[in-house]
Amino acid sequence: MLIQDDIYWKQRAKSFWYHDGDLNTKYFHAAATSRKKVNRITHLENSDGVVCHKEKGFQTIARDYFSNLFTKLPSIRASVVSLVPSSIIDEDNFSLTADFTVEEF
Repeated sequence: MLIQDDIYWKQRAKSFWYHDGDLNTKYFHAAATSRKKVNRITHLENSDGVVCHKEKGFQTIARDYFSNLFTKLPSIRASVVSLVPSSIIDEDNFSLTADFTVEEF
């Protein structure tokens, strides 16, 4: 149990140089506690510049951020792609993009 507890605190403290010290030291408890304080998110700012200090607001801001991040935007490549000459004729393109048949499968 002491070894498992030591591994837990070693991972929480993120002290990579520690190899074979004494088990469950006060140093690692303090390091883990200080990391928790440093990594705590106390506020977030939404896209409008409004600062939020509550967890419910954090959820909304995070959801909106990732929704906007992964939403497909209109492409600006169309003008560039239209300048690239096509090397496949329409008939070949149709057969290449057609659905699979049972025989082919």
